[in-house]
Amino acid sequence: MIGNIPKCITRIDIAHLIKLVYRWKCFNDKHARIKDFYIRCVAILSKTITLQNFTRICLDILIVAFSETEDISEKDVNDDMLTCFKAQQ
Repeated sequence: MIGNIPKCITRIDIAHLIKLVYRWKCFNDKHARIKDFYIRCVAILSKTITLQNFTRICLDILIVAFSETEDISEKDVNDDMLTCFKAQQ
């Protein structure tokens, strides 16, 4: 079974995948920036090569998606070490 390679490969074009996410009904009554955020996340995730990178990026997306506020002070904005994890503290 391992030696049997299929003669054709099913491929989903990235543009069609993004269009599919764009049409999700859950975005109908939301702000355009929210829809744009998730569409960009899908585009980033679709370009990942390894499962480890996919998992890391997905975790970062979920941290941002589940945060209720940005919770970043002016001091943090001027700090060079501003990261997503620091913003969550």
